[in-house]
Amino acid sequence: MNLVRIGEESEYRKLSIELKDISTPDMIDTIPFDAEKTREEDEWFYIQIDEPHKQMINDYADCFSNSASLNEISDKDFSKIDVIAKQETNGIIFQKITPSKRMVKASILRKPLDKKAEINTIDNGIELTSKVDAYYSEGKLYFKYFSTIRSMFKDIEEFYRVATSDEVHQFKEMSLVSVGKNFNDLGTRNLKMLAAIKDDSEINFSDVEFRNRMFEEYLNYPDLDFQVDNGQFVINTKKQLNLFLKLALGRLYENPMTRQKMEASSAKAISKTNGETKNGRQ
Repeated sequence: MNLVRIGEESEYRKLSIELKDISTPDMIDTIPFDAEKTREEDEWFYIQIDEPHKQMINDYADCFSNSASLNEISDKDFSKIDVIAKQETNGIIFQKITPSKRMVKASILRKPLDKKAEINTIDNGIELTSKVDAYYSEGKLYFKYFSTIRSMFKDIEEFYRVATSDEVHQFKEMSLVSVGKNFNDLGTRNLKMLAAIKDDSEINFSDVEFRNRMFEEYLNYPDLDFQVDNGQFVINTKKQLNLFLKLALGRLYENPMTRQKMEASSAKAISKTNGETKNGRQ
């Protein structure tokens, strides 16, 4: 059974054809989604769909269960298809239909077997590939690119963690920093890092020992574009905030091979066989 979702109206139609090329993806390596993490090429992110967010899946699942009441896709709906969903035995497969997949007044040169080359003209078509953009099974939604699937599921933005306005206010009020009064646009990247700091139990700006380590580490990077004045990190720009947050997250480091001072865009812990961990930077 296949469905299509129609544009922003989030209406659903039946698609009574067989989609052989779209099948359950082979997911060997999966990791929990974190907006601050960068996955490896063969890894899939996943989100555990809790009860408050179950409706984003039920929007599709309920249509499969009640397919008899759905209309077949019509000509006037065709140009508005934005998602194709396919029901499998153990889950639901999703493919996002982007503008690049739409074929309007397109001519295709093709060579049928044992025939001369010919041109086929497509007035209104969609290119289907074997690519799977999302897969739902047993309470988990798997995907590779959040930016691709964010428009496909209701309220999924809530899983894209950025610092709240209250957390930003609390940060600005800390005695550790002096933030310019006119500095209000922190930027999405900095809000993600600030949220990561808030969620990390090992980072505590109230802890004297942690603060002292930050000041000591700061001295190892004399070329950083922010200053310390009267025991406070002075922050007036996005760049200064970015460097401060990377300092707190341990993303400023010295390349052990070249001894060059470096900054990382993200990091993740690498487990060792003896149970210890160290930071992996990307």
